[in-house]
Amino acid sequence: LCNLSLLLWRYSGDSGRPSSAGVFVGGFILGGIIVGALGCIYAPQ
Repeated sequence: LCNLSLLLWRYSGDSGRPSSAGVFVGGFILGGIIVGALGCIYAPQ
């Protein structure tokens, strides 16, 4: 997770400014990770 966050930060920062598309994609991926983690935690085993 930490490496992915750093990768997203570098990806959005390469252009010199965080583009709205980069922020949107980063937020979408982060939300997907959170939902996936919660799904794994609360999934009936």
